[in-house]
Amino acid sequence: MKKTLVALAVLAASGASFAQVTMTGEFTWGYKATSVSGADSSGFGVDYSNINFAASEDLGGGTKVSVKMGIDGADRSGDGVGGPTSGQDANITIDGAFGKLMLATMENGNYLGNGLANAGDPAWIDLDSKIQAAKSNGDRIQYTKAFGPVSVGLQHLEAAAGLGEGVGSTGSSAQRRNLIDATYAAGALTANVGFGSYDNQTDGSVDSKVNVTRGSANYDLGVAKIGFGIESSKRSVGTVTDTFLGANAPLGALTLALSFGSHKTDLAGAAATASSGAEGTKSGYGLGAAYALSKRTQLIANYRSYEATVAAATRSTDTRLYIDHSF
Repeated sequence: MKKTLVALAVLAASGASFAQVTMTGEFTWGYKATSVSGADSSGFGVDYSNINFAASEDLGGGTKVSVKMGIDGADRSGDGVGGPTSGQDANITIDGAFGKLMLATMENGNYLGNGLANAGDPAWIDLDSKIQAAKSNGDRIQYTKAFGPVSVGLQHLEAAAGLGEGVGSTGSSAQRRNLIDATYAAGALTANVGFGSYDNQTDGSVDSKVNVTRGSANYDLGVAKIGFGIESSKRSVGTVTDTFLGANAPLGALTLALSFGSHKTDLAGAAATASSGAEGTKSGYGLGAAYALSKRTQLIANYRSYEATVAAATRSTDTRLYIDHSF
């Protein structure tokens, strides 16, 4: 439930005027047990917590501007970097007849595991950092324009290595990406296709990206929702191809979900690096369930099994039990 902040005490004391602000948040606490290449660990704690503030203003003529800013809480999952409270997603968006322009510093979720291919998974069984790439932060400029059921977008992204004003423009470790995509949404089907190119390329490097081609979709069958996606990244040498399949079935308050993903690396004769990993294919799957205690509180249980490396001698696993509340 959103809560409207009519005033902030310090501003009220000064007599300053300001717009109404909405505040939302989420808190997740639970248990996690992992086994990575035979090394086991387990324990309780906070998985995720944040507070988000949002405000909007009508500029007239059918145009409005909105701002969102997030703050991490007592977080150990990576968003809060296991330390003190820190910044999270923040953006300013101008929306009008011309389209929607967003300027943001935000988390970049994995295109497959956090997108359409995962079919809106309520049990959090993406394979980020397991099979597909981990989430990262980045600065972005994004423009979208709707034409009926089709929305066309342009995006400029500066990745985490260059996060911050005035940086991220030089060096192969700070590659910028320009992407064009299109999304179709009508009835039970939602689909997206896109193509992006990178600058600051390093010739002969399997870690240097040249371009990316991707597509994903999900379809609501009524009794279940299914999704599929593929993303192929061409490198200066070789290619990396990710695929993902997700599905979930609502059974009243209980929703069951599953996922499967693969990651194929083709080094084209080049030597493997720590980032690229060995040539070949690794895969993983996830099983999960989410039980809604209310509209804002749910219990989550999931299990993921995956190959940490190509031809891993043993599979790695993690089991998670959570209670999650949003407000």
